[in-house]
Amino acid sequence: MATPSQIFYESLKTEATRKAYRLWLEQFFEYAHEDYDSIIKLDPNRIKQIIKDYVIHKKESTRRIGSPSPNSYNAIMTPIQTFLEMNEILLNWKRLRRYYPDTVPLSNQLPYQTKHIQLMLDTVNCPRDKAFVHLLASNFHPTTSSN
Repeated sequence: MATPSQIFYESLKTEATRKAYRLWLEQFFEYAHEDYDSIIKLDPNRIKQIIKDYVIHKKESTRRIGSPSPNSYNAIMTPIQTFLEMNEILLNWKRLRRYYPDTVPLSNQLPYQTKHIQLMLDTVNCPRDKAFVHLLASNFHPTTSSN
């Protein structure tokens, strides 16, 4: 019989995803004082409360030191959600997401400087990637272009 962690990791497609999800899950388990096997044995209401407390804990850290970024809460919480869903523990994630902080818009960033564009072009090899760098650096905005 497969363990909860085996069930979870078998559902992930890439090694990069496994690595990132493992990092966030381990932080969550450390906070909750639980592990893969013990958390799924808890009552779903208890799990929900642990998750709420964890989000509030993270939000306090965001307020205090600015880390984690408010924009990273989906990346932090998706591994927890996936782990629980793969082990057939279904929670109302729509409601839990209401505890996340508001995201910070990333607009009004400064454009790339020529030296940064040249550095990116020097590091890519194929023509497709060079074209992609040029496109991103071109400040092209399809919603504001005039025809």
